[in-house]
Amino acid sequence: MLRIVRVLAPNPSIYTLEGTNTWIVGADPSIVIDPGPDDGDHLEEVAQMAGRVAAVLVTHDHEDHAPGAPAFAERVGAPFYAFRLNGAEHLRDGQRFSASDGAEVIAEYTPGHSSDHVAFFVVTAGAGIRAKSEEWKQAGEYFKAHGLQALAIETAEGCAEWLHRRIREDWGFADPSTMTMHERFTSRYRGKRYSFGYPACPNLDDQVGLFQLLRPEEIGVNLTEGMMMEPEASVSALVFHHPDCAYFTAASEDATESGAAGD
Repeated sequence: MLRIVRVLAPNPSIYTLEGTNTWIVGADPSIVIDPGPDDGDHLEEVAQMAGRVAAVLVTHDHEDHAPGAPAFAERVGAPFYAFRLNGAEHLRDGQRFSASDGAEVIAEYTPGHSSDHVAFFVVTAGAGIRAKSEEWKQAGEYFKAHGLQALAIETAEGCAEWLHRRIREDWGFADPSTMTMHERFTSRYRGKRYSFGYPACPNLDDQVGLFQLLRPEEIGVNLTEGMMMEPEASVSALVFHHPDCAYFTAASEDATESGAAGD
């Protein structure tokens, strides 16, 4: 049976809550993850519980996780690894460490506490569209009126797609030159664009926060009482860059419970 032990460091705070979690994986040899602060009593407790240690790993270099690593590694006679920490062997993405009982720890690089990015935008192609469309309707030009509205909506969608492509370029992962328009229109690029009112973000009231942030009134886009955008030919979006982004359907807890009750 795999042995995993948590040892709580004596450094409670608003950031560490009860204290830093020091983890011991396996036994004889074990792998120790995040020795925590350079506190002699804590390091001694971890050393006693860990026994023979194959490797000491530090997930990140914050003062609540890393300061005790060099002293602990010296105490137990084991190498210690970190992505960026003076005196440590460099921890490589995908590097594997073996403990007892067939246990294996795999290092996976993630941004963690480092800065991240998300983009918000509002685009519109609706200025003057409603008035011109109504003018053509009154003149009996229904085809032109509906065609104009459709063209405005598709232009706004095209602008949103173009802006999303520019954002990907600015983030450093431009679409490959071989990407076809079909692949682009079926979202085969990295990341995803989400809009309020669609299955992944069904709550239209969240538009309020977006409007407070971006102030799209400055380009002539306003919210109606029903949280729809006016002009209609407008697109708002949140853009995420993670390669594993996917489209999905979100439902409220009440809706989920109601659906379960109806099954």
